[in-house]
Amino acid sequence: MERSQETADARRYPRLECLAPVRVRYAGWRVQFARMVDHSDGGFRVLSRSAFEEGAQVELVFEGFVPEGSALSLFETYEGVVRWTRKVEGPGLPLFEAGIEWVRGPS
Repeated sequence: MERSQETADARRYPRLECLAPVRVRYAGWRVQFARMVDHSDGGFRVLSRSAFEEGAQVELVFEGFVPEGSALSLFETYEGVVRWTRKVEGPGLPLFEAGIEWVRGPS
């Protein structure tokens, strides 16, 4: 998937690719399952079957994901805000991606 030059230039932190399950809670009770596909010191990008709302406050739960050299560990919860979202074009089921910025470290 290609990103525009404008998006690439807006990045403040280098991205590290990965593929990890994440549970996203938002709107007080809604839970959405997604896959984290890259992360950085500023946030991460997820793929999901449902779209997130831009500006939504989210709580991210990483279950069983411990990347080498990362501060993330089992079952940690992070707070974030959805900064952008878009539909991924292609055949098959609908797929959406979202950029989520960290708001606070693990709790």
